[in-house]
Amino acid sequence: MPLKTNGKAVFGIDVELPGMLYASIERCPVFGGKLQRYDDSAAKKIKGVQQVITCERIIGKYRFEGVAVLADNYWAALQGRKALQVTWDFQGKENFSLKAYEQQLRELAKTPGVVDHSKGDFDKAWAEAPRQLEAFYETPMVSHSPIEPMNCLADWKQDGKLDIFTSTQVPFSIKNGFAKEYGLKPEDITVHVQFNGGGFGRRLYPDYVHEAVQLSKKAGRPVKSIWTREDDTRQGPYRPMTFSALKAALDADNKPVAFQHKVIAPSIGDSSNANYDKTRSDGGMTEGISEQAYEIPNMKNLYVHADMHVPLAAWRAVTSTTLAFSHECFIDEMAVKAGADPLAFRLSMLEGKSSDTKRVLLKLKEVSNWEKPLPQGWGRGVAQWEFFAGLGGNVVEVSTKGAGVQIEKIYAVIDLGTVVNPDTVEAQVEGAIVMAITAAIKGGIQIENGRTLQSNYHNNPLLRISEVPPIEVHILAEGGEKIKGVGEPGLPPLAPALCNAIFAATGKRIRRLPFDITKI
Repeated sequence: MPLKTNGKAVFGIDVELPGMLYASIERCPVFGGKLQRYDDSAAKKIKGVQQVITCERIIGKYRFEGVAVLADNYWAALQGRKALQVTWDFQGKENFSLKAYEQQLRELAKTPGVVDHSKGDFDKAWAEAPRQLEAFYETPMVSHSPIEPMNCLADWKQDGKLDIFTSTQVPFSIKNGFAKEYGLKPEDITVHVQFNGGGFGRRLYPDYVHEAVQLSKKAGRPVKSIWTREDDTRQGPYRPMTFSALKAALDADNKPVAFQHKVIAPSIGDSSNANYDKTRSDGGMTEGISEQAYEIPNMKNLYVHADMHVPLAAWRAVTSTTLAFSHECFIDEMAVKAGADPLAFRLSMLEGKSSDTKRVLLKLKEVSNWEKPLPQGWGRGVAQWEFFAGLGGNVVEVSTKGAGVQIEKIYAVIDLGTVVNPDTVEAQVEGAIVMAITAAIKGGIQIENGRTLQSNYHNNPLLRISEVPPIEVHILAEGGEKIKGVGEPGLPPLAPALCNAIFAATGKRIRRLPFDITKI
């Protein structure tokens, strides 16, 4: 903490070595394009430019070639890059449109898919139930947008040893994976991990490290590669869009008897693995939907795979960030169909046995004064989510005063088992909620003509300080039988709790993210 507050903390972008060069890399603006040729004559006339060489961006199963300008300082490298004349072969990918792709997902939703989880006889229970409901939910592609753009300083030495200075989430993967990729011994690679100016899953993927390592080897000197903000926004990888087709049935007593969540999406696993099996369900893309504690006797959850050539990546809380929205909003739709209070409806599906989910919901009921009437024009929504990283829940209060809808207050409960530092827990939950609100009500990523339309924070905005509502964090730390995650569980339940609150206040059901909260 002192290092960060007095400015002495060294992030990856701050590291310097004697005799190093700076690199700025021109990459194909169309995903999937290939380098044909380049003219570097103008770039080499810029003072400080030393070399222009190619390198390869290795991300998952993809390999993309780029043209790097190496210079004595970053400004010269960037200006040299702008002076390059590069010809790309777009390989037909310039015709790709994300809007058209999303329509393909909607068509794929009509196909059966593969079974992720089955319990009881969903088809029979659905067909015979007196009350049925269906809904379709859509979430967008989003970027990670860390404040510190991707960067790496690599030093491939004369003796064959390699020093890497970078902000990363996977130092051991770099050490072992790079040894295999470049024919080195793991003990000859030293990864110097720096302070991280935002990871959120983006720095699980060392594509930016590969580029710097290759450039250092070719140049014979330490090379520090720095991405621009525009590179970071336009080049991905992104959290994939995820569509959900849901069905449920209630019996004559309005108790849930059947439930189905069909996920239609491209796969992060497919993007990462050339040997991905498309014939099987993908647990990474159906994360958490079959592990919820709700007691529903008949269930059949499905996955429909969609091909995608744009690099995809885990994003804070991974697929739970999209699936919790559709799943928990649909649970609310079931409660409305049953004529029940949304929180009481959830608790009614947890009566058979004790569970952490039940404890979280009861704590939310207590701290939010759930049964206390709200002012006219206000609404209250609830959601929870349990997945591999942990368990959390939110109650959100909104009002319709002013333009659109105003978020008045957020109550958060996180279930941990063991707590080491409550202040850190509170900060992590607050940060997760800020990210969740951003993903729910800000822009998202769009691609037209094969290119990402967004470029920087002006058209891919983050939530501002003035937009952050009061957040009250409560920690459940009973039993201590195991230590659960903190960084991710605070994120998934926010969007459904917010949209459920908006429905309670306005009667409008939101089934697509992002949405403009000022125009509800």
